[in-house]
Amino acid sequence: MTVSILSYASAARYQPKRRLSSFCLVASRRFSYVVAAMGTAAKLQLKELNQRSAKLGTWDVTVCFPRIDTWTVPKTGNEGSAFRCLLVSHLDQGSYIAAELSMRGSNKAPLTKAMEKYLPGLSFRISNVKLNSHAKQEYLHTPLKLVVELDKTQADPLLASAAINGIEPKPSMPLSSIKQLVQNQRFDITALVKSVDGPHVLGGGRQVSNIVLIDEADADGKIPQLKMSLFYGVPPSKSDSAMMDILRDAVKDSEAISFFALQGKKKMGDIR
Repeated sequence: MTVSILSYASAARYQPKRRLSSFCLVASRRFSYVVAAMGTAAKLQLKELNQRSAKLGTWDVTVCFPRIDTWTVPKTGNEGSAFRCLLVSHLDQGSYIAAELSMRGSNKAPLTKAMEKYLPGLSFRISNVKLNSHAKQEYLHTPLKLVVELDKTQADPLLASAAINGIEPKPSMPLSSIKQLVQNQRFDITALVKSVDGPHVLGGGRQVSNIVLIDEADADGKIPQLKMSLFYGVPPSKSDSAMMDILRDAVKDSEAISFFALQGKKKMGDIR
C-alpha cells in the first residue's frame, strides 16, 4: 500500500497522561452553556451509534479539528465548501466520528456560524442524530465509518461541570492492520517514527519527505513497519514546517505520534 499524507492530515504528539501539545486545544468559552432537557434518551457508547439508535440515544462528545474545507466541483467548476470536525466520545477516546455541515448554494454564513459554535475542545450532548447515508467509506478515516449532519442534529453545549478537559482522538489501529485493507482507504494510526529523510525537491513547487513508522512487535515477534510520503510546497507553509518539526523531534525522542487522515492507495492490483 502506498501511503501519503493529505492536506488536512495532521500529526500530534501522543501523551496519554497529558494533553496533546498541538492541533486539538481547549478553547476559551465564548458563549453560555445550556443543556436542554434530554427526556429519557439513553446515553450510549459512540460505537453504538447507527441508523436505528440515532434517534433514540444521546452521546457526550468533544469537538476536535474544526475547519472549513473548500474545493472545486469537477463537473460544474463551481466552488463547494463544508464545515467539518471530529466528535470524540467522552466514554472512549478511541471512538470518534466525522461531522459536517455542507454549504447550500453559495451561502457560507452557516459554515462561519458553525466555526463559532463548534470550537476545538468544547463539549456537546448530541441527540436526534442525522447520519449522512451517502458518505463514501473510503474517504472516512475515523474508526467509526459514519458522518453526522450537524445542521440536522440536536447539539446542546454541556455545562462546564459536565464537560471533560483533555478529550482528544486516540487512534488505536495497529500498523499490521493496514496490509489487511482491501481497497483505497483513509485511516488514523499511532506509531513510533523511526526515520524522516529529505526533503527531496520534485519540481513544480513541490517537495517530499519519506517517513518510516514502526509499531510494537506482533505475535510472531516481527516489528510492523510502514513507509509513507509527505508532500508539501516549496517553501513549506507554517503548518507543514510545524509538522516536520514534530516528526523530527519524535525520531530523536523515540516518541509516539498520532497521524490523522492518512491516504492508503491500492497499487498494482493489491494492497502493500
